[in-house]
Amino acid sequence: RSTDFPVTAAAIQSSGGGSNQSAVVVRIDTEADAADALLYGTYISGNLTESKVRHDTDSSGIVHLMLQSNSTDLPLTANALIASSGTNDDIYYAQIDAAQNGSAGLLYASWILTVGSDLAADIVHADGKVAMFMHTTNWGQVATADAFMTSSIGSGHGYFIELDVSSSPDPFVTYASHYAGCDKPGSQLRPSAMAYDGSEIILGGGASFAPVTLNAFQAEANSNISGFVGRLELSPWPTFSSFGSGCAGTAGTPQLVADSLARLCLTLDLEISGNLPSGVGAILLGFDPTQYLGIPLPASLAGIGAAGCEMLVPPKRVFAAAVDAAGIASISISVPDNPSVIGLEIYAQWALLDPAANPLGVVVSNGIKTELRW
Repeated sequence: RSTDFPVTAAAIQSSGGGSNQSAVVVRIDTEADAADALLYGTYISGNLTESKVRHDTDSSGIVHLMLQSNSTDLPLTANALIASSGTNDDIYYAQIDAAQNGSAGLLYASWILTVGSDLAADIVHADGKVAMFMHTTNWGQVATADAFMTSSIGSGHGYFIELDVSSSPDPFVTYASHYAGCDKPGSQLRPSAMAYDGSEIILGGGASFAPVTLNAFQAEANSNISGFVGRLELSPWPTFSSFGSGCAGTAGTPQLVADSLARLCLTLDLEISGNLPSGVGAILLGFDPTQYLGIPLPASLAGIGAAGCEMLVPPKRVFAAAVDAAGIASISISVPDNPSVIGLEIYAQWALLDPAANPLGVVVSNGIKTELRW
């Protein structure tokens, strides 16, 4: 809250926000005499409050600063990713070059999260990238397509974002992901620290529900908030792949697509189009696409009256669904809260009644393969 914190002539801001709490960035020579020890000092301050200041310094001496703030006028650069703050605690990021004078020392500054209430946890620079770990209450924060979690399934939860700063002064997002356990009443995940090397991160903090693996030292929290540690590789998670092909029916060839990832605690949503309107179908789920009851797959259905059709999936689970007037059917299948099924491969195929299509009166779709994940 001080308004007279020692700053240098090269400061970006020479004074703080009055009676409010401000951030300061200083560089001190610990071997110099007291009069010469302060090499650089500046405020980073707005009209309200700055807190939870975190930073890392790269090999060029550039300071990468992360903080949370409810101010609306923190200094920004023209190329900011987000140019305005929200109404609660938001996350702010800046690059500071202490070798330059005044505003020229602010190489880059932008808001990072501005929706919901956000708490800064940690920031690390590595291999030309900056990684930031934070807590947020907003389930809809943007995630990249290869994210560990593309949306939140917890209440207050972790959020991780990676920026490529090698092209500074124009950083861009290379990875963004939610990090949470299953959504349960009062569930929380509060990140506090992170290690990062440019390809994977090690996360730590407190949580009531957090993602765990089969080799977890402890699989559940013993209290409302317990410590957690997670290791996350920043590589794309498996999504869906299509295999085989469907056979033509009265209204065309049925096409199976997936509308969601197969994630613990949520649902696997499957949709089929190109069906006989107002009909009936069933989704077949299986786990071994190579055989069913000793019969090698794929298996031709020509012998039972469906020439050109193949069974691609062993029907270990069958779920019926109605086809609407547009020839579309869909189904949502609940995925259990059970980490032991992580990595399980699931294969799906639709079978649909179409009496005029062939003597069997059934047509089938292509197959889809997915993998259960957090």
